[in-house]
Amino acid sequence: MNNRLGLSSYAYYWAICAKLEQGVAPMTAWDLVNKTASLDLEVVQICENLPLITWDKRSLEQLRDVALRQGITLEIGVRGLDVDLLRLHLDLTHTLSAHVLRVVPWSGSETQQKLSLDKLHRVVDQILPLCQEHDITLAIENYFDLPDQELADFVQQVNDERVGVCLDTANSTGFLEKPLKTVQVLAPHVVSLHLKDFVVTKPAMGYRISGVPLGQGWLDARAVLDIVSQTGRQPHVLLELWVDPDETHKATLRKEDDWVRQNVAYARDELGLAGLRTPQT
Repeated sequence: MNNRLGLSSYAYYWAICAKLEQGVAPMTAWDLVNKTASLDLEVVQICENLPLITWDKRSLEQLRDVALRQGITLEIGVRGLDVDLLRLHLDLTHTLSAHVLRVVPWSGSETQQKLSLDKLHRVVDQILPLCQEHDITLAIENYFDLPDQELADFVQQVNDERVGVCLDTANSTGFLEKPLKTVQVLAPHVVSLHLKDFVVTKPAMGYRISGVPLGQGWLDARAVLDIVSQTGRQPHVLLELWVDPDETHKATLRKEDDWVRQNVAYARDELGLAGLRTPQT
């Protein structure tokens, strides 16, 4: 397969959330780029859990140059539909020489399960000229506020090569969508792929969705890649995780890093995703 393999910053959610009082320094964007290089991966998507919005231009350019020298392509992620915030992130993305801005179309409330498509249209109409100017593709992620078919219909209506889908293999479970059904609906529009596995368990009451390493859960990752491949698209494949915390923060960090390494090995050995970068000399 020709899909390039990499990490989302959500692969290291707990490492990024670490606090010095817990005896661990939080992972920085520099650390994440270097970790990606150490795993011999090609892409890293730096999302809102590791914000770059406060960085000055010189620091952004230094991060860009470090990534470039190590053969790593950058993508950026942001959450929400504030037009000014999105414009700032488009400028930031351009400064980093990145060409994908992943957008979570969050309605602003974790309890609201419906996003206004009219609002999404208004927002995209306002920022699309800047996307075209900077050669940046908006990758709108399937999320708990927007059903899969509505997202697919929206992208089709916009009908612009600069607007596509960031396909997450687990998020649409919030709408009780079957993972492969989500993939079938969104694959024709995918420009970025978040690959993560999960299981559904039944505690005393209700049901619980939990993350697991690739190949150990309910996701048919091979089928996901096959469906996407049949559309002719070759998005970057970004590994993500849902890791339940362990008894101590340090134990959680060890588990998280171990799961990342398991995911990388599975993606290479079982899914045929090489993810071998070519550093610049």
